[in-house]
Amino acid sequence: MKFLKLRRKSQAAVEYLTIVGVAFAIIFPAAILFYNYSQTSNIEVMESQINVVGNKILDRAEAMYSLGEGSWVQLEANIPDIVNNIYFIPKEEMVVAYKTQQGVEETVFFTDLNITTPYNFTDSGVVLYNISDDFHTGLIKVKIESRGDYLVIQLI
Repeated sequence: MKFLKLRRKSQAAVEYLTIVGVAFAIIFPAAILFYNYSQTSNIEVMESQINVVGNKILDRAEAMYSLGEGSWVQLEANIPDIVNNIYFIPKEEMVVAYKTQQGVEETVFFTDLNITTPYNFTDSGVVLYNISDDFHTGLIKVKIESRGDYLVIQLI
């Protein structure tokens, strides 16, 4: 009789452990999938913000160039924390460099405008122009000024 009671208790314990094991087998992979999805979604949101800021800067730059020498505008933009730098290649492109889990990536915005900044550097024989010598993320103020045949863009 004592043996039967002990057997029933052990059977209940084994059934309980089986249920807990199955629950963990379902919940653990689901949690990993959710975490990976949320990380991917976060990067996509940041990349979308980068696109909005890049297009906003170039749209305002085109407007100032069209208005002519002496025209300028100041705009505010929210730069995501993953952005490392913004730089320009005159008459070619504006580049936003940012870091992801895979490494440093770049979003390129093509333009025909001659855009310069006060902060230049040379990379592989090409002169590039940083938007600032002390770049930071978060809320930034950008001044875009037309100097006739070229534009000067800088953080203020």
